[in-house]
Amino acid sequence: MILGAVFEIEMILKQVAFLRTFWGRGLLFVYLGVPLLKAVVVKEYHELSDDAPAAPASSPDGANPSAMMSSDQSAIFEAIVGASLTVNGMLNLSMACSSETPGSKKDKGASAAAGLASALMMDTPAPV
Repeated sequence: MILGAVFEIEMILKQVAFLRTFWGRGLLFVYLGVPLLKAVVVKEYHELSDDAPAAPASSPDGANPSAMMSSDQSAIFEAIVGASLTVNGMLNLSMACSSETPGSKKDKGASAAAGLASALMMDTPAPV
């Protein structure tokens, strides 16, 4: 669903139409990101508390061949993914709050900047 929203895959967007809006994407990303951050915080709290169970014994060389990532690497990965989803969700929600409604009065400075940018890219005279 996330990839469908980001890359605007029409087949996915037909099924989950709320991903077309900033509100929908923002709420989905926050909904997915906050539990990941919570899991990392709770995991760290339990590891630091005195009631935490002892860590299982590992092999003499310290490697665990059955796991692809250690628990520390997994916690870091979860924290990065959770933080990026939460930040992306907050940015989408802020865009939803600040976006103009269709047909509203346009900002004069923004349209002049857009005209200047297109003039620079197309080597045509800028609008006056």
